Amino acid sequence: MDTGENLNWGSVSTYDNPSSQAGRSMYEEKFADLPTIDHTIDDQGQPKFVICSWRVNDAKGDMRMEEFYRLCQRILDYRDERKTALSGESKAG
Repeated sequence: MDTGENLNWGSVSTYDNPSSQAGRSMYEEKFADLPTIDHTIDDQGQPKFVICSWRVNDAKGDMRMEEFYRLCQRILDYRDERKTALSGESKAG
C-alpha cells in the first residue's frame, strides 16, 4: 500500500479537530502525507499493521488490501478506456 511518496513526519500530533471542522477539505488536504497506521490482513489471515499516508488510508477505508487493489485497478482501467475512446472519437470527428 506504499505510494513511494515521503511521509510528513513533522505533521504528527498537529491535526486539530476544530480547525478541520472549520476548514473541511482545505484543512485536511494539508495532512494528506500525515503518517497513519492502517490495519489489514496478511496472507495467512493474521492482522497486519502498516504505516501509510492519511490519503491512502482514507481512500482504502475498511477494504481489505486485495479489494483496494482491485478498486485501484478498475479506476486505472476505466481511465485508460476513456482515453482510448476519446482519442478515437477525436480522430473520427
